[in-house]
Amino acid sequence: MANVLFISEQFLTDNSVINSNTEFKQLRPTILAAQEMQIQQAIGSPMMDELEDEITNSTLTAANTTLLTDYIQMALLYWVMAEAPLVLSYKYANKGIVKHDSDNVSPATLNEINFLSQRYKSKAEWFTERITDFLCANVLDYPTYSGSVPDGGINPRQNGYTSGLFVGTQRAQGRLDNSNGFNVFKKPYDCDC
Repeated sequence: MANVLFISEQFLTDNSVINSNTEFKQLRPTILAAQEMQIQQAIGSPMMDELEDEITNSTLTAANTTLLTDYIQMALLYWVMAEAPLVLSYKYANKGIVKHDSDNVSPATLNEINFLSQRYKSKAEWFTERITDFLCANVLDYPTYSGSVPDGGINPRQNGYTSGLFVGTQRAQGRLDNSNGFNVFKKPYDCDC
């Protein structure tokens, strides 16, 4: 079921700076890759399969509708935006990799493209972290999230950030040397999921 999209072309153009004249077929592979590589990492294979099944069969539960519309779609939007500058700027052609150019516009430099990608990646990570926080806070409503993962499946990643040092979401009230027993890596709602 790898062809089920969690966001539509309309959602993408309504909620981003992607122009409505952009060919959706150029972005479809990017959306699918972001779902598989980023969203599945956040929610795990079992929940990913559950959402894809419910979308395909038009049986989306109220809990999964909330997860999808309030959390996953915004994260996915920004993951697509992080990948889109490069995808839309360069194409594979018979003559090799080509850069699109037009008479009326000047193409962005590779540095500008990288800057945009990094900017949107930061936003995508923030929204992905919200998915994890929401699922941990509502783990009883999402048993697939904390359930067992079949062989070859992907376990949910416990934080949405992919680079740098992440020390947790709880603010330290004591010293950070952990001499007072304060666990800086524990989430505030005491979720071990």
